[in-house]
Amino acid sequence: MKKTIHIVNKLATDLTAFYIDKKNIFMCPSCFNEFNFNDRKNITAAHIIPNVSGGKEITVLCKKCNSKFGTKQDKWFGEYLNVYLNETATILAAKTKGKYLKVNGIKVRGEIDQATDGAIEVKIYEKYNQPGILNQIKLGPIRNIETSISLADKDLEIQVGFLTAAYLMWFKEFGYSWAFQDQLSIVRQQMHNPEQLIIKKSFLIDIQDSLSPSIGILEVDNTAFPCASIFDQLVVFPNAKKESTYEQVADSLNNSKTRRFNTIQIFPEHQHPSSMNLLFKETLLMMPEHVKRGILSPENMLYFSSIDRPAEWLHPISNKDDNY
Repeated sequence: MKKTIHIVNKLATDLTAFYIDKKNIFMCPSCFNEFNFNDRKNITAAHIIPNVSGGKEITVLCKKCNSKFGTKQDKWFGEYLNVYLNETATILAAKTKGKYLKVNGIKVRGEIDQATDGAIEVKIYEKYNQPGILNQIKLGPIRNIETSISLADKDLEIQVGFLTAAYLMWFKEFGYSWAFQDQLSIVRQQMHNPEQLIIKKSFLIDIQDSLSPSIGILEVDNTAFPCASIFDQLVVFPNAKKESTYEQVADSLNNSKTRRFNTIQIFPEHQHPSSMNLLFKETLLMMPEHVKRGILSPENMLYFSSIDRPAEWLHPISNKDDNY
C-alpha cells in the first residue's frame, strides 16, 4: 500500500508539469480519467506482468481499467505465460478447460488435462453424464477424442496482453511523458478492445531467446522504435516522429537489413522527471504532445548516441531556443 501511495503522489505531482491547474489529481494512463489522488476506492496498484504468472513489478491504474484488463486480456495472457514458463507443460495444461469432450463422436462432460509429470489425462465425469452415454463409450475401443481448448482461441487477447504490459512498462519508466503521445492513442484503443483487431499491422516480433521483461530500443537500419522484451516476444511502438504509425513501423521492419534490440533502464520505480524526451541518434523516440505543440519547453532530453553507449542529458541552449 505504501508503494502504491508513493507512486500516486509522484504522478499527481508530475501531472502539474503538464496541467498546472490539475493539483492533487491522478490521471489514469490508460483511460485518462481523473481522480483525487487520495481516492483509494478508484485508484489501485496494477501488476504489469500478471501476478498469477509471477509478475512483481507494479504501476498504478484506475480500478475500472485494472479490472477490465484483468478479466479480458490479462486472464489469457497469464494463462499463456504459465504454459510458456513451464518447460514440461503443453497447451493442455492451461487453466481454463472446455467442459465437453467427444469420445468416438459421442459428446460427454469431461476434460483433457496434463498431470504434473507430463502425462496426458482424460477425465470423464460420471455424475455429470447419463448412464446410457457412458455405456456407449464402454462398448468398444476408444478411437479418437476431441476437445476445444479455450486458450487456443484467444490469440488476439494474448497479443493485447503483451501490448498492455509493454505500454505499462514504458509508463513505469517515463510516466506521463510516455502516455501523453498521440501516436499511442491507437495502442490504448487496442488495450480497451482486446477482442477486436484495431492495430492492423503486427506489433509483436517472435524471438528465439527468452528475454526478461524490460524496455529497450529497437534499431532498424537508420531509424529506431520504442520496444519492450517480454520473454519470447518483442513489443514495438511507433516513435515520436511526425505522423508515425504502425504502418510505417511495419514498412521499416519488412524492408530492414539490420535489427538490433538493446534494453535500457534509466529510472527505477517511477523516479523519472516530470517531463522529458528521448532521442536515439537522429530519431525522436518519445516526446509528449505538450512539448511538440510548444506548450512546454523541450527540457530533459535523454540522448542515446549509440545502442551500445549509455545515455546522456542534453539541455536547451536557452529557454527561447529549441536547439541543444
